[in-house]
Amino acid sequence: MRPFLAGALLLLFPAVLLAQDDAPPIRRTLGNLTLGQTFQEVQQLYAPAKDWASSIEKRTGVRRFRLERTDAKSFPEHVQILWLSFKNGRLVEIQLVYDRAFTRKRAAENLAVDLAIVYGEPHRSSGKFWWSDDRTVLRVFDEMISASPGKTQAVELRTAIQVLEAEIFRRAQ
Repeated sequence: MRPFLAGALLLLFPAVLLAQDDAPPIRRTLGNLTLGQTFQEVQQLYAPAKDWASSIEKRTGVRRFRLERTDAKSFPEHVQILWLSFKNGRLVEIQLVYDRAFTRKRAAENLAVDLAIVYGEPHRSSGKFWWSDDRTVLRVFDEMISASPGKTQAVELRTAIQVLEAEIFRRAQ
């Protein structure tokens, strides 16, 4: 991170000086989407270019959508894959998997360092960094994606960030 940006973050977010329990609430917005939005509101922002395929997780009852750039008429900048999960018609999880260029510039570990300035020291588990409050969980990690579509032999790592309802996170554990 640039020294100027780090200094600005420290001035704007003095949470680094606070105890972990005093950290600000986790921001519930990612990729211009906010947890709790309806499916229709999401499709207004990212209008479908074709039908969005989905699957339902039996354990949680959550409907998951995996979107790529070609699935929507607009898409967040530098994002290769957008995961969206809905429960009872409301957005409960947003995950951005960044493209190769963004990942080269900002690895997951570096992004976690930047977020630690705001939210304090992260929890760490299996190469994933995460922060939580009573309502929300924020995770940063390396996502494995197929290096060659249609082939499962080679994978590449991409920086990913995810925000989700704490209840969904607890049920999935």
